[in-house]
Amino acid sequence: MSNLVVELLLVLVGLAFTVLLLRYTFSSGLKSKGAFVASDGTKFPTKEACDDYDYIYKSLEDLYQEEALSKARNRRQILGLRLSFVNQIKDGGFQDLKTLISFKDDFKKLARLLDPKETIEKDTRD
Repeated sequence: MSNLVVELLLVLVGLAFTVLLLRYTFSSGLKSKGAFVASDGTKFPTKEACDDYDYIYKSLEDLYQEEALSKARNRRQILGLRLSFVNQIKDGGFQDLKTLISFKDDFKKLARLLDPKETIEKDTRD
């Protein structure tokens, strides 16, 4: 009889441990670090980071859409950046220092585009 009680206690302790382990596993999965998901599926720990990313993504996505680039070829600019600068960034970078320096103003414009707070403030002033 005492063997049966010991075996029953071991089974109950094992079940309780298993339930607690499963509960912890699933509850920590729900509280994952990436609780906020951007429009492209990227996860962020805060809503602000997610909103900033979405704003930047939507602002810059024309740089990677062929239709927008085709329309911009006539103007030779897209989002205020020279097309030659955009092509340099996308196609392998700047091979020499002189070329890099010649795009100084474009780098500054791109930096402003990558700062959502500055871009939003500028948009509200215009």
